[in-house]
Amino acid sequence: MAQGLTHIKIKVGRDLADDKKRCAIVREEIGPTFLMIDATRSGMSSGDRVGEAARPWKPLWIEEPTSRMTYSGMQRSGRR
Repeated sequence: MAQGLTHIKIKVGRDLADDKKRCAIVREEIGPTFLMIDATRSGMSSGDRVGEAARPWKPLWIEEPTSRMTYSGMQRSGRR
């Protein structure tokens, strides 16, 4: 990362297959740089889908993998 960036954040949530492709491309390009995933307002009812899909790219964190009002979903996501 020529400009000295140490963290990269990308937006996901429209299409799972497309999200997976983009995460793979970004991870390959940034190497060990911290990857963060923004799933805010993705419309996904469960963080399980986002968390499991993102696992191969070892994100530092996933922003709002469920609706902020879905407490059980947030709890499940936190345990992964």
